[in-house]
Amino acid sequence: MKSVSRRQFIAGLAASSIVAPRLYATETSWDVIIIGAGLSGLRTAMELENQGLRVKVLEARNRIGGRLYTHDDLPGGPEAGGNVIGALYARVQDTVRRLGLTLEPMRAREPVEYARDGLAARVAFHLDGKYVTVDEWPRYPGNRFPAKLQSTLPWSFALAALAPLNPLKELDDWLKPEARAFDKPLDAVLRQAGMSEAAIRLGVGVNQGYGQMPDRVSALHHLQLLTWATHITRREGLFHIAGGNQRLPETMAAALKEPVQLATPVSAVHDRGDSVVVETASGNWQAKRVLITLPATALRRIRLTPEPPPAQRQGIAELTYSVTTQVLFRIDDAYWERDGLPPTLWTDSRIGQLLAFPYGPDGATQSAALWLTGADALEADKLAPAALVERSMAVLRRIRPKAAKALKPIKVFSWQNERYTGGTWASWAPGQVGAFANQIGLPHGRIHFCGEHTARLDRGMEGAMESADRVIIEILEQML
Repeated sequence: MKSVSRRQFIAGLAASSIVAPRLYATETSWDVIIIGAGLSGLRTAMELENQGLRVKVLEARNRIGGRLYTHDDLPGGPEAGGNVIGALYARVQDTVRRLGLTLEPMRAREPVEYARDGLAARVAFHLDGKYVTVDEWPRYPGNRFPAKLQSTLPWSFALAALAPLNPLKELDDWLKPEARAFDKPLDAVLRQAGMSEAAIRLGVGVNQGYGQMPDRVSALHHLQLLTWATHITRREGLFHIAGGNQRLPETMAAALKEPVQLATPVSAVHDRGDSVVVETASGNWQAKRVLITLPATALRRIRLTPEPPPAQRQGIAELTYSVTTQVLFRIDDAYWERDGLPPTLWTDSRIGQLLAFPYGPDGATQSAALWLTGADALEADKLAPAALVERSMAVLRRIRPKAAKALKPIKVFSWQNERYTGGTWASWAPGQVGAFANQIGLPHGRIHFCGEHTARLDRGMEGAMESADRVIIEILEQML
């Protein structure tokens, strides 16, 4: 058995290819079967193939990309999932370059992504039935934030309020036992820090970015986000892939020697001791090892034998995810020119945020979305798509009639209603970090796990690739 050190392997990843003996199996089984064709699964497949292993990727959907999904059927191709590639996303940027894709400046999607100096021209609030400009916000009577946070915009409130409390210094400090004192409900920790119920309700409960409700997301998760955000902003530059971020996983899949097997949902994975059997409706697959890259919400649908250890099993069964429901539109008229308001609205109404996407030629705004999160998204999902569109249009006709006339509905998209996704990104509920964050990604016999929710240092796209690097080393140490 040949041991591959982390230092040796990460050094190899920086090269355009990895020189290694070819070890293609002569039997009908595979060296590794990978379940899921998102970033983590495809990165693992590429590097294991470069090491000479015979790898097969199984994907339940009819498309490549997992939670990277570009709305190619809308003008400008707005992103349904991951939108931003940070300056310190070294793995993502290296893969983009290796595959010949092009990075371009980030296309802002939500108000949190706009530069403060250009925000007033793009975004306004609609709160308590009234319009409020960004410039008016610090003096707005409904701004219930404490004096020191009066100028903090609502989407930045949680992290700004937690910053003085943050004990985390390094990116993996959130996983250490001493951090568990903050593994409590976010609203409770904010309350203990002196924040009022009105401030918490507006700053966390409206258009909630992480978690599903303020009492169902861990403050420790937000402290980790704060530490991570501080790290990634040490170098300027936010990027997007020309043509859409989904082009990255699609190009990764096209680079594989063995094509991805689409429309192949897995129902069970059995570790037989000397091999692993993967059950699908179209037949069984056999491999020396299996990697599962699915979010926990999708993994719950797969039977594993033998069962994982208790903490890992709990993580698979209980890990929570943020929720997002989108109502997407084509724009037939520049409604903001008709009513004199900025094109994007951040509201406390049932439509959440009205996001206008300036992604057309010369920055033309040709598509938009109503972006519902948290409890609003869960409530919206109780409606049939047509009923949700009609309810949303009724709200628009009441609060912004010019926009209602200009927006032509195209479709409704809900990440939590996607059978093989079940949410946007992992959002740890109170107590979950301490209960299973260190166990959920551990290998279980010949079954391995990766994906954004198993990353220790990074989030989003870079977190997915970080988790892939960990599991690549796990597998190579066993097979080479």
